[in-house]
Amino acid sequence: MAVAEERYILPLSSVIASLEIDAQQLKEIADNQGLYPFEGEDIPVMQLATLLDISTVQPPSQSLLIIVNVEGRNVGLVVEDLLTQQRVVVNSLETHYRYVKGFSGAVIMGDESVVLVLDIAELIQHLTTDIEDKTKLNVAEAIS
Repeated sequence: MAVAEERYILPLSSVIASLEIDAQQLKEIADNQGLYPFEGEDIPVMQLATLLDISTVQPPSQSLLIIVNVEGRNVGLVVEDLLTQQRVVVNSLETHYRYVKGFSGAVIMGDESVVLVLDIAELIQHLTTDIEDKTKLNVAEAIS
């Protein structure tokens, strides 16, 4: 997949669905975070670029939503493009380099470029905790 012209690998075992975003259904909470209806529930959504601290100018309405499931919880990641599905050999970052938050490994592609493999569980933990905190804050502000 691509975010701000950077390629990343997402383990297919985590992916539930991919779909085009209907901007009218996206409920923004704050800072590129929101809720999106999927299979009868509103799931937390965040731009992958924001999670990775990458600047992007593409609006979510022109992007794709990747629904992933981690520990029984569906979450949406907004990406700019899905490139291809392929089998790759993943090298551990910790073994060959050091621990890098949000990434589980790296792949050397056929063109000799290095593409990082996302650690979905760690990214989702960050996303859901952050959105739940902001939702609680918004509810508290609305009540007072």
